[in-house]
Amino acid sequence: TSILFKAPAVATSKLLPVVSQRVLLFTRKICLSNAMATEVCCSSGSPSNNSNSGSGSIVTDSGVRNYITGSGKGRGLVLIHDIFGLDIGQTRQFADDLAAKAEATVVMPDLFHGGEAWSLARFPPPDKTEFGNWLSTTANADKAVKAILDQTVPLLKQRINPSAKLALLGFCWGAKPAMLLAAAAASPFACAASAHPAFLTADLVRAVRMPIALLPASDDPDMQKLLEELRDQPFYSRCVHRRYDGVSHGFCAARGDRNDAKQMEKILDARDTLAKFFIDNA
Repeated sequence: TSILFKAPAVATSKLLPVVSQRVLLFTRKICLSNAMATEVCCSSGSPSNNSNSGSGSIVTDSGVRNYITGSGKGRGLVLIHDIFGLDIGQTRQFADDLAAKAEATVVMPDLFHGGEAWSLARFPPPDKTEFGNWLSTTANADKAVKAILDQTVPLLKQRINPSAKLALLGFCWGAKPAMLLAAAAASPFACAASAHPAFLTADLVRAVRMPIALLPASDDPDMQKLLEELRDQPFYSRCVHRRYDGVSHGFCAARGDRNDAKQMEKILDARDTLAKFFIDNA
């Protein structure tokens, strides 16, 4: 019988420093190459910002800006933005829609810590070396993982019931820190998902310890093969894979056009698929 992941029954304030240390040790051991979907991430689609501020609010905590939306007390979601950051209207709107559908509170932190999100005007990146340096510094996945554990989780837990479970959703670049957290021992999360994932490897997916959902776009690589790495795990039957043909990488976030009816149909389907996954597992 499959058993849902449960965080250890200890105070969050005592757990997080220990978990953070374990995650950082884990990331040094696992293969962290950026092979899976890197080219699509760096070249596909036409990113834009529809300047919709969303129905949530910006809350600054410990010097970090967070977009917070939803009022569900029984479920908490951490949304990890893509390389374009948390000020993209389409990304905020998806967070709003998902919070309502999953009856959850969603927190999307600024994981670039005041650094510059990658500019829409400089996409595709004209200098791959410069982009690689930006990924390893401003968008460093290890730093993102630590920030989520040390800052985002405590902030989220203040806004939900003490017994509520936590889940993760990463867009594009955000898939990597999401799966690192899903692979960590004593992770405070019950499940993790990614829409149009990038920077994933078979080694990383093979290491996860909880149900995951992968929602690639039509130009993303085949990710069903990645899920097959978990076939022998007791939670495999609760994992989800759904490919979205007819839309490009990033369609749920900066590369999605919410004024296009066909794209909006796919966006809402992704929202519904993720909401069901989170309701079933968190």
